[in-house]
Amino acid sequence: MRGRSLLIAVCALPLGAATASAQSTAPPRAAPVVELEYEREVFRYPVAGRRDPFSALSRRGDLGPRFEELTLHGIIFSAGGGRSVAVVADGSGKRHRVRRGDVIGDAQVLDIGPARVIFSVENFGIQRQEMLELGAGRSGDAP
Repeated sequence: MRGRSLLIAVCALPLGAATASAQSTAPPRAAPVVELEYEREVFRYPVAGRRDPFSALSRRGDLGPRFEELTLHGIIFSAGGGRSVAVVADGSGKRHRVRRGDVIGDAQVLDIGPARVIFSVENFGIQRQEMLELGAGRSGDAP
């Protein structure tokens, strides 16, 4: 058995050397040409009956005045729960009468005291409490 494997190895040696020399004399093959295909996704927006996706969702006039524009002009205070009325003016000078729970622009009235009004103001999903005082203007966060 050992003799046969040796004979096969000896016979295969000249054959392998002959093919190696034949390959070195053959001209090199050219690399296959690969064609690239460019695909582009196309999106069409049917505008019939739809709004412009790049226009603002709400108009400035629809939102009402911003809290920063409000000034407190007067308070009619009632100690008997929830009947107090505050008079606030917006940036254009228009006066609004508000009660607890009323919304004006981005602010909701939380409480009306004898000399101050506490608002809950929402901007971009974040709520904070602000206070307007008579004669003092605006103060920081309410207690």
